[in-house]
Amino acid sequence: AGMNSQQEGKSCCFVEVRREEGADESARQAPDEVEAYISSIAPSDCGKAIKELSAVLPLRLSEKGGATTSTYSSSDDICLGHLKRVRRPNVFVSPGDMEGVEEANLSAEPSADNTGDTSSNQPSQGRRKRQRLSNADSSNGSKEKVKQRDRPCFIEIVVGTAIRVDSILGYDGKDAPALSIKSNLHRIIDQYELTLEKRYLPGRPAKSQSELDEWNSRNCPAYKGTGWWPTVFFNKRTEEYKEEERGLSDDEVKQMKAGMKAAIADGQAFQAMLARNITEDETAGTSPVEKSQCYEATAVGVAIVDPGTGNIVSTAGKERKLQQRQLTALAAGAENGHSNASAFMLDEVNPLCSSVILAIQSVSRTERKAATGKGMDSDDFKHGQYLCTGYDVYVTKEPDVFEAMALVHSRVRRVIFGCANTEFGGLGGTGQDTAVYSLPGTNHHYRVYRCVSEGIATECRSLL
Repeated sequence: AGMNSQQEGKSCCFVEVRREEGADESARQAPDEVEAYISSIAPSDCGKAIKELSAVLPLRLSEKGGATTSTYSSSDDICLGHLKRVRRPNVFVSPGDMEGVEEANLSAEPSADNTGDTSSNQPSQGRRKRQRLSNADSSNGSKEKVKQRDRPCFIEIVVGTAIRVDSILGYDGKDAPALSIKSNLHRIIDQYELTLEKRYLPGRPAKSQSELDEWNSRNCPAYKGTGWWPTVFFNKRTEEYKEEERGLSDDEVKQMKAGMKAAIADGQAFQAMLARNITEDETAGTSPVEKSQCYEATAVGVAIVDPGTGNIVSTAGKERKLQQRQLTALAAGAENGHSNASAFMLDEVNPLCSSVILAIQSVSRTERKAATGKGMDSDDFKHGQYLCTGYDVYVTKEPDVFEAMALVHSRVRRVIFGCANTEFGGLGGTGQDTAVYSLPGTNHHYRVYRCVSEGIATECRSLL
């Protein structure tokens, strides 16, 4: 389930593995429209009324207090956090109103004593100046198509969803907090002379800039003017923007292919080393089956690459050979000159030395060597306590949960793998619950790609 790819070009060798997060699911399930109560209010009363309404009917369902924690809560209710609470409506202009008017605006043609005013701006939501209304008073009345009484001198506010407001006003129970909310809402309505009117408002944020522009350009009586109700919009949070950001350039694809080739080469070297040690075990009379149980289940190759330069920072094989030499030297001294490396295979004595962990340790070793005697504040100590910040990790097999979390703590930028790990995969291979890289509770998220190039994928599978 976690392997559903959303971006796959015709010639792309890599697809991004993305996890469907709960917040996104709730946003996708939100209706396009929601029935809500709105009311007109005098501008002088707006600030106070909004403050008191927010305490009784917060727009966000997650906010504490008010109706969200009372008897009035409903599973059918809709969060209105994407709406702006206030708007100054534009007047709806019908085709009949526009007859004989050269410019589509609410200001009539200037009178003879006001010929210096050449303003002919189109009406735009939230930008009309009060001076435009006074200009209309001095215009030629015979040519004015929109009367002064039609022009807005009020503000509209969102009271709440129809479901929630109706449940509050219709409550007849004996729960003290619920009765208090009902009493406060009645008081607010009476004090500020609110006239509740049902209207359909956007039930979700706009999915794209083009959709937002379409909402803002609507002109009909149902909206009491030009433009649907204003919403909070962040372009960088839209799927349209994210799709553009997820796209891979030709240079990136080329670099990712080279990184996977380096990981495959590292895995093949590991595979050859395992074959040599099993042969030595057979010569020494040790059962290969018994001995291989101590080794990593498959020959996994890993290469860590600096995407800024394209240079390979570390490989699992490099660190494995170094630690194996150290282990062999220790074993030789402990056993009075005995130097049979297969008797002290690194995977046998250290069950945590997986290929991914070894590659991370190699980065640590390199940085420690560069920063020796210079301190963590030096330029040579590039990443401080986070070893792989900004690096890309290429691995022939999907990392397991343990390795995936180690990559989170290392602050890698991307993880690219060749084969799915359907038994222990930590990047979605065993389901969305184990997609460690995108769990909401983690303090770092990296992007994950799976290689779909048949040639590279075949080479990765050959190492299994």
